[in-house]
Amino acid sequence: MAAGLAVSALLVWALIEPLVALPFIAALWLWLFLGNGFLIPRTFWASTLDRIEAMLYSDTRREINPSQQPGLLGSFIMGLVFSAGWTPCIGPIYGTILTVAANTGDVGYAAPLLMSYSLGLGVPFLAMTLLLGQTQTVLRRLQRHIRIFERVTGALLVIIGLTVASGQMTRLTQVLSTDFADFSLRVEECGVGVVQGHLALNQAGACFSGLLKPVSLNQGITTALDAATPTREFVFHATAGQRIGVEFSRVGPGFTPTVTLNDSNRRPIASTSQWASTSDGIFNAFDTLTLPEAGLYTLVVSGASGEFRVRITREEATTSSSQANPPSISAIVAEAEALIGIEKGHTAPDFSVTTVSGETLRLADLSNSVVVLNFWGTWCAPCVREVPELQDAYAEFGASGLVVLGIAVRDTPEKVIAFAQTHGLTYPLAVDDTFAITELYAITGQPSTIIIGRDGTILEKYYSVVTSDTLIPVLTDALQAS
Repeated sequence: MAAGLAVSALLVWALIEPLVALPFIAALWLWLFLGNGFLIPRTFWASTLDRIEAMLYSDTRREINPSQQPGLLGSFIMGLVFSAGWTPCIGPIYGTILTVAANTGDVGYAAPLLMSYSLGLGVPFLAMTLLLGQTQTVLRRLQRHIRIFERVTGALLVIIGLTVASGQMTRLTQVLSTDFADFSLRVEECGVGVVQGHLALNQAGACFSGLLKPVSLNQGITTALDAATPTREFVFHATAGQRIGVEFSRVGPGFTPTVTLNDSNRRPIASTSQWASTSDGIFNAFDTLTLPEAGLYTLVVSGASGEFRVRITREEATTSSSQANPPSISAIVAEAEALIGIEKGHTAPDFSVTTVSGETLRLADLSNSVVVLNFWGTWCAPCVREVPELQDAYAEFGASGLVVLGIAVRDTPEKVIAFAQTHGLTYPLAVDDTFAITELYAITGQPSTIIIGRDGTILEKYYSVVTSDTLIPVLTDALQAS
């Protein structure tokens, strides 16, 4: 009786609607009655559990006994089958690398990426094969404690099942996708910075903890000072004779911390707490500084508490003679056939969307504008780093015909509105709750950005974080096109 009542309550809770759960509850009690569950419960439940165990342990796979010794051809075919099984895991990264190669035209850049990814997949399997003989002894020792492993893993399965049934798995996934995503982004940035020489090895620890942030010139980054973190450091790589400036935006009243620029030996080059304000809300801590040598430089911001956005600007390098008159994007697009599709040079597929402010936008109605279509999410740490760059581009070029449309994926309007208010976003934002637009443009990850020209053709596609260095040249060329 207790088991029947417990399972009945579970069915009502799981199926929500009592009328939907009623046939299942009736079938449950009929099964208990016909199976003598009330008369001989011990025998009934023992038989039931034996059947469930036999069903779970049954194997429907065909056992293959090779009639001859395996050869190279068989190994090759087995490798193909194994690779096909890994396609869902390999496909997104492999496709991204090929897309980067197609967009840049640089095979020499894509080949090392493919080689590194292949080694990352293959080396663990090769190591496991080479160490298989040595691991047999370890496995035999572990076999003595197999019951403990079965109980522990069984308990974990029960816990996972309860979290899925109660809805806590979704909440746990959201927490991991935000908090852990920011940590994984720092690990990636810091690791790449050390390998590329943009970050000293002794700075890696501070970088991993978030106290030191590697940045590129002209890349803006939003952060804050508080009682727990009274100092922020930003490290960047520059060449000898490079002229830079340091500007702040989105700062509160009276927020004027001390700004110090140190060279690679941590020796101060310049320091100030006096800011020069401009008409567009930008505060220049350093207008123009000429760096004496190539290497790593550290910008230290310390003092008053408050949120701010800092950008280390640079003077654009002179265009070389070999690139004096490169073909414009519009000229390249004009040579392509105007097909509707998602590739560069194709006409972007039309769609209609309602923004979080209630406005209905249709891509076809923006034919005289350059459109930056950005697929992002409030849960996506790289997206959070990217949106200030999009906001700056919109503020600079919005009057010239630029439209930035943020399409939030796996998000809610309430979260998007709160995020926009916190970060001062003024460009249109919408939520793709049905994944219609995401699937229309074959977007597999966030952030992803598509730039559409005035004539409706796709000019550029980016499947990573975009910065001002990437956006400004493309947008300038596209906005100047007739």
